[in-house]
Amino acid sequence: MASLPSNFFIGDEMRMVYEAIKQKLQEASVDFVDHEHEPIRTVQDALEKWPYGTDNLVKTVAFRLRDDRVVLAATLASARIDYKRLASVLGIGRRDIASLSPAEVHERLEVEPGGVCPIPVNDEVQVIVDEPVGELQQVFCGFGRVDHTLQISASELIRVGGGIVAEISRV
Repeated sequence: MASLPSNFFIGDEMRMVYEAIKQKLQEASVDFVDHEHEPIRTVQDALEKWPYGTDNLVKTVAFRLRDDRVVLAATLASARIDYKRLASVLGIGRRDIASLSPAEVHERLEVEPGGVCPIPVNDEVQVIVDEPVGELQQVFCGFGRVDHTLQISASELIRVGGGIVAEISRV
């Protein structure tokens, strides 16, 4: 698959996912803050543009399993996902998991890379949250759009996203 250009913007599809996540949060009576800002697509962008620091910034990486399921892995922005640990949590082999390309993120999740939220709008998407994320009070994470960031308590993020907490990273 071809990669997406750096200025790629989904438009209506991305707004629909963003609105669906907001609705899910509102229906769950969750307190959250929606931060609107210039587009942030990468951890490097966040280091340069995000005014709140990166200590509690969460990145969400999308994976495709061999059986074609999609899994979202949420870790601290500074952490690296350990594929072997992630595969073990999922009960599969390391070779059965691969990160989605930017085009696949768009196709499968209908969001732009950098806007992936660990609160899926598709109930078939599984979420794994790294243990250090669950230990924080408040976190900032993708919100379905690269120009919006969600601020939410880690416990509510895990509850509403249906996440399983496990050790899946290395720092």
